[in-house]
Amino acid sequence: QQLKDFAEYIDALDVYDHPIVVHTYPGQLNSVYGPLMGDPHMTGASIQLGNMSGGHDRTLDWIENSENASRPWHVAIDEPGNANVGVSCDGSGNNHFAARSEALWANLMAGGTGVEWYFGYGTCAGDLNAQDWRTRDQLWDYTRYALEFFRTHLSFWTMTNADDLTSDSGTYVFADAPDVYALYADDASGMALDLPAGTYTVRWFDPRNGGALQIGSTSSVSGGTDVSLGTPPNSASDDWAVLVTNAASKRERGDIGRGGAGTPGSPVEFAVYPNPAFESATFAYHLDTPATIRLDLYDALGRRLQTLANAHQTAGMHHVTLNRDNLPAGVYLWHLQRDGHVQTGKVVFK
Repeated sequence: QQLKDFAEYIDALDVYDHPIVVHTYPGQLNSVYGPLMGDPHMTGASIQLGNMSGGHDRTLDWIENSENASRPWHVAIDEPGNANVGVSCDGSGNNHFAARSEALWANLMAGGTGVEWYFGYGTCAGDLNAQDWRTRDQLWDYTRYALEFFRTHLSFWTMTNADDLTSDSGTYVFADAPDVYALYADDASGMALDLPAGTYTVRWFDPRNGGALQIGSTSSVSGGTDVSLGTPPNSASDDWAVLVTNAASKRERGDIGRGGAGTPGSPVEFAVYPNPAFESATFAYHLDTPATIRLDLYDALGRRLQTLANAHQTAGMHHVTLNRDNLPAGVYLWHLQRDGHVQTGKVVFK
């Protein structure tokens, strides 16, 4: 009850509507989170892992539990790894593969909101004495690559976990069926996917080195039960992500849209991240068909501050970055016009 009271009190004070989440020990997830399901002031979980395993299933469990309680949660993984090590420093013998596969991609592919890394107190630069974050420089790259994949190639806010579409227990699936499927496996030598009828493009992403999407042993597949996706361009026994897209995707044909079947004026799939933001925020949106777009930023009094985009744009994903510059902390309103249809929302700078 105390946690519920805390959340209610903070929620009443917070004019910026920040997420309110609870962090707890690995062995106390059920006892702490269970009674909080459905609470109107609690918005998420900050799951601690006693080691690097189990991040995917635990993220899924609490996403599904919260959905069943009719109040879906944001579920993050915080402090993966044991207290002595956490994530180790760069160099030989590091545990970055486990961190990447069992925590970072494991969480994101379950529909989670990401990972907060922990420096164990027995490592070269621990949580109590670290002076140089470059001791984990390689880990920051791995994290950035994962974020770039999600932000550049996926309308992730429309997608959900779909592990049941593969028979491989080591493969994670994140999908907006039947149009887009993303997969991740710590060993990509035998990836397969249960696809409906149709033709699908297959592109690979290297979570170890980042970069552009690549073509592996096959560039396309035909739908059917448990279709092999071929092999990646190299290092098939390493971890890879793969993007599978319906070649006749409704998004590509322009006949999908919220409330308008892709016709002019139908709503746009839209996300703002991070939100709240500190230095910059990115507006990501997907156009079903080419359209004239205008994106404006207003203050809380309704005064237009900036025009962020004003052009005729092609179909597909678009990203617009808003740099904070001299904007004071507060709530701002974005205003998106697409061929006469208007959408609005808010972005918060702290």
